Amino acid sequence: MSASSYPPAENHGARAARRPFILLRLTLIIATSYLVLAQISFARFPPLVGWLIAIGLLSNLVLARVPDRWARSSTFVGSIIIADTLWITAVLIYSGNFGPEFFYLYFFVLFLSAVGESLGMIVLGAVVISSAYLYGVLASGSIASLWNASNLVRIPFLLAVASFYGYLVDRLRKERQRALLEAQSVARLQETRAVLEQANRELEREIAERRRAEQELHKLSRAVEQSPSIVIITDTRGTIEYVNPQFTHRTGYGADETLGRNLLEHPYMTQGADVTEAQAALLQCKAWSGELQQQRRDGESFWASTSISPLTDSDGRCTHTIVVQVDISEQKNAEQMLRQANEELTKLNQMKSDFVATVSHELRTPLTSIKNSLDLLDSGRAGALQETQARFVAMASRNAKRLALIIQDILDLSKIEAGKLSFQFGPLQPRALLEELHALFEPQAASGSLSLELDCPALLPTVWADSDRSIQVLSNLLNNAIKFTPAGGRIVLAARAAAEAVEFSVRDTGVGIAERDRERVFEPFYQSGDSLTDKSRGTGLGLSISRNLVEVQGGSLELESALGRGSRFFFRLPVHSEKTVELAAFETEIQQHRIYPHFGVLVFELAAATPAAIQSDPRLACRALERIQQQLQSALPRATDLLSLQASFRRLILVLLGTRYDGSLVVRRKLEPLLAQAEITVDGIRVPEPRILGPACFPQDGRTGREIIASLYRPAPAPAAQHPTAAAPPRRPGEKEEGWQNQPGY
Repeated sequence: MSASSYPPAENHGARAARRPFILLRLTLIIATSYLVLAQISFARFPPLVGWLIAIGLLSNLVLARVPDRWARSSTFVGSIIIADTLWITAVLIYSGNFGPEFFYLYFFVLFLSAVGESLGMIVLGAVVISSAYLYGVLASGSIASLWNASNLVRIPFLLAVASFYGYLVDRLRKERQRALLEAQSVARLQETRAVLEQANRELEREIAERRRAEQELHKLSRAVEQSPSIVIITDTRGTIEYVNPQFTHRTGYGADETLGRNLLEHPYMTQGADVTEAQAALLQCKAWSGELQQQRRDGESFWASTSISPLTDSDGRCTHTIVVQVDISEQKNAEQMLRQANEELTKLNQMKSDFVATVSHELRTPLTSIKNSLDLLDSGRAGALQETQARFVAMASRNAKRLALIIQDILDLSKIEAGKLSFQFGPLQPRALLEELHALFEPQAASGSLSLELDCPALLPTVWADSDRSIQVLSNLLNNAIKFTPAGGRIVLAARAAAEAVEFSVRDTGVGIAERDRERVFEPFYQSGDSLTDKSRGTGLGLSISRNLVEVQGGSLELESALGRGSRFFFRLPVHSEKTVELAAFETEIQQHRIYPHFGVLVFELAAATPAAIQSDPRLACRALERIQQQLQSALPRATDLLSLQASFRRLILVLLGTRYDGSLVVRRKLEPLLAQAEITVDGIRVPEPRILGPACFPQDGRTGREIIASLYRPAPAPAAQHPTAAAPPRRPGEKEEGWQNQPGY
């Protein structure tokens, strides 16, 4: 409670005095009326007396209604005292009796003065009452009685009582004022104490927070001092203000010869394109990260992963720049060795593929001649054969056909590895495809006492696939099912609708595949079971080739099997749609360029801030992507880079052939400011800069286009704990920025 909120003493006194004041006046009126009526022996009730009593009662009622500000007024109280004195005097004059019993009526007026707790009112009341008493005595004609001893004593007695009342009232008023002041002082003291306690608590909290801040600062300082990374702090002009001990340890430059020098002019900084970008970021107080080649004091150079971050004050103004560097020389050397080894392996693999392709191609010519000769002998056109000769010719013909299939498998595998296997995508009716395969393989199954069943609804969605490659996959699966199913077994060729796809499957009741072999059967040249038996003879390439053919068409060949209980091979092909066509076209491009040992992929999407008029209109969205594509094509220096537009996905895909992750990241950083500054409009509507996903890389993030793009939409892994001063590393493939959504089709 503040001092201004305490109630004034006058206001409190007015309310406290009004009630006894009214009661005393009421008693005065009743007593006066009673004495007057007693004086006339209640014989008659003069009208004047009635009027005087009525006036007294009415004035008392009016007094109960007056405002507080009037009740606090000394003038108003004095007027009441004078009016009451005159009223009593008028009554006494009318009765003609100024005896002792009537004299005491004046004491009521004196009491009224005392109730007001005003010494001036008491003195005024005593003077007025004395004067009225003398006037009443004189007016009644009893001058002789004025000199009566009892009458003479009454006036001094009245003054003495008034003085005593005045003394008591003054003491009472002072005591009350002192008690009120003490109460107010106690309240103010309590309020002050509460304020001080609150201030003390806030001070203690501030001290605790400052202590915690000092501890955090000390901990951060120790972390920077003991950091295994190089930490450099400069001002906005590049002047070095701090280097940690690791800087001296790694570079050989001491703090005394480093502090105060400009980092841009320090011999520690070498020259180059990346260094120029880092220096520009340093002077412009912008964030930058990359790899720089730095120079030690002894002249030896080393590679450092560098992160530049601006330090801002509470108003957002850049005050300093922190440079964090990690020596990655060993990592770069290891990458160089790995790169060289990879290039050697790539060359060897290419030589192997070329050799296999050449040998296979060269074998096909004499093999074709052998097959034709055997067919000629078997037909009898070269002369009749004996039974034994015919049996050997038939055996040679079968093995020649088998050898032709082996050579074809090897050629297909070589083409897949070299990215030269061609695909012709188009709409494909599942029912017609399975009916054709069922008619083709039913005689072969019947010759082995097997039942080949067709399980396919008449109405299935059209898929977008390569008809010949799909037949090749299903034929391979049916051949395996016939080969590994004992006589009397059952094979089911089936198709059914799935989510935005059609699932094809071949199920048999054959020998099955052990759990340890289920994944390895898709490896090249791997054969499950005993490879020496007639049933299992083969190259072991069929399932590997089939899986590759399915993956290029946007599916994945899977296996369900149990040893002794048969097997089920199945895969899905996407339903024909605009998205499916775009995905298949991109997949074909990827397969054709798998000759490159590595390449990076960047995805450009329409930003979430793109106006709804463009987002909701496929035509405008496609035009916006075409404008972005034009900007990118003008910025790409190499004609070999691929840029694919996928309008249905609202995105562009950039394939940087022969470029690794680091190079792809550099390309992204150079394209970001270009797209940010480009003014792209469609029908007068500005298109904001697109979001960039990636890079993702082949073969680390996938061997098919579908797998590479899908890696960009996978949720990011939980970030590892970093050093407090370390800047966030660039996003690796698989990490997802805020707001990116998984795209359908991947």
